[in-house]
Amino acid sequence: MKITKIEQQKKDKQRYSIYVDNEFLIGIDEQVLMDFALYKDQNISEDIIQRLKEAEQYSKFYQRALNYLSYQMRSVREVQDYLKKLSLTDHQDKAQTILLDSQTRQKIIDRLLSQGYLNDLQFGKSYVRTQATVNYKGPSNIRHELVKKGLTEDEIEDSLHEYPIDQQLENGLELAQKFVRTQKNKTPKIIKQKLLVHLINKGYGRDIIQYVMGEIQIEKDEEDLTLILEKDAEKSFKKRQRKFSGYELKQRIIQDLLRKGHSMDAINYWLLDNESLLTQE
Repeated sequence: MKITKIEQQKKDKQRYSIYVDNEFLIGIDEQVLMDFALYKDQNISEDIIQRLKEAEQYSKFYQRALNYLSYQMRSVREVQDYLKKLSLTDHQDKAQTILLDSQTRQKIIDRLLSQGYLNDLQFGKSYVRTQATVNYKGPSNIRHELVKKGLTEDEIEDSLHEYPIDQQLENGLELAQKFVRTQKNKTPKIIKQKLLVHLINKGYGRDIIQYVMGEIQIEKDEEDLTLILEKDAEKSFKKRQRKFSGYELKQRIIQDLLRKGHSMDAINYWLLDNESLLTQE
């Protein structure tokens, strides 16, 4: 068998069409063409053709991996998982799907590592900076995410150095202030309880949370507290009157309002103002 033509493809100048005995054989990447040192009138065997196909498949998978990395930095595990799911369609048999074996996947990973496209420590440091600066996540959540992305404990520890304590304090306080502004119809007591849970869920440690809770100002004037109490009491009354009446209804409403963070004095004032409502049959 003889290569009768090598033609640069019109749609992609980095790819070439190989013709053997005047028939199209395969399209290959420019790098594959150079690696095999192919030329016109070259005699090639079935063995070379098979190796050429394998090299082209490898090249396509490698280019897919490069494209995956072009959007953002990735960890080694992320690229491994991506390659496991990746498949190609055989150009001769469209019904045949080509998957990567573990050895070839590792070959691609090793190549990306040697070229500097993959580096888990650099990835980890960049990831920590982004999550801290853009998403205000706490170090505990970031650590958990880096574990899932396959970084070692040493790499995670080194990466978290990119998130100093003063930035954690600043982020925690900023998160708290934003959260408090959304809690318009709740009492200060309930807001504090919810804020504590919010900061824990965001991944902040005890010392940071303690500092933030001590610094944040959660205040409501008397008029606001009265309006909140009236709304909470109205909701409780509508819910409880379906099953209870008289003394039992009153006690249920008191329990609901205490759980909402209202003071007993404020509750008693409301009970006096609405005594006729609570005693009617």
